[in-house]
Amino acid sequence: MSSAPTQDEWASLQAELALWRTAGRRARLWLRDDDATRPSSALDRLLRITASQPILLAVIPEQATEALAARLRRTPSVSVIQHGWLHRMDARDGEKKSEFPPSRDPAEGVAALRRGREKLEALFGAQFQPILAPPWNRLSDKLAARLPEAGIAGLSRFHAAPAQRPNGAPGLTRIDVDIDIIDWRGGRGGKPATALVGEIVAKLAWARKNDPAIPVGVMTHHLVHDETAWRFLERLFEQTRDDPGAVWVNPFHPAADTTEARAAESLHDA
Repeated sequence: MSSAPTQDEWASLQAELALWRTAGRRARLWLRDDDATRPSSALDRLLRITASQPILLAVIPEQATEALAARLRRTPSVSVIQHGWLHRMDARDGEKKSEFPPSRDPAEGVAALRRGREKLEALFGAQFQPILAPPWNRLSDKLAARLPEAGIAGLSRFHAAPAQRPNGAPGLTRIDVDIDIIDWRGGRGGKPATALVGEIVAKLAWARKNDPAIPVGVMTHHLVHDETAWRFLERLFEQTRDDPGAVWVNPFHPAADTTEARAAESLHDA
């Protein structure tokens, strides 16, 4: 049985975006895809779907290849961010999965992340942004407070409640993703698209009513997508790419707010 949303289910997203248009605003969406190391057919499919829209690709530094850098140079809309160092689970018994759990010496974590940042800067140049997306979306509070020592300027984890978004450490910008399209506990395939549409609509409605500048983030993992996940992602971009009530952004890019402000002014004047 197909899990693709019906037109009525997509209509709920269109109705929400219509409210943004009426208010003279654009809903800000962003996409973070994790675990990239090298070119692949799955990565090519992701880049075809997102086309020229900005996305953040979280790359594992230790495994990153020059071939990936060469592939991404042909797609300047992609910004590379840092996905840990090894993407190795170092948690002890009783700790949740993490490369940088509370039991790990934060000084060791700073050194590892610095090596990773330096490698990604060398490989990807201006396409790299010093933003950390920690594997399993976890790292110790002690290491988080010391990320600027590793040259890390931003942090992106997973946080499902926009009303309770945590702040970053001093000198650190934190912008978390809100929606994970993979059902990790229920077969590791794509979540039912009906539920994902509902999640996105709920997040957008919250932002519209409380703070329209808040970007709503979608997290993907191109290497594990099944057809359910791919179909959902294709439809999401089809539904939003040309809608004047939505815009895909890189929320960590200094120009993102300026671009959105101009778009909102143009929409309001139209």
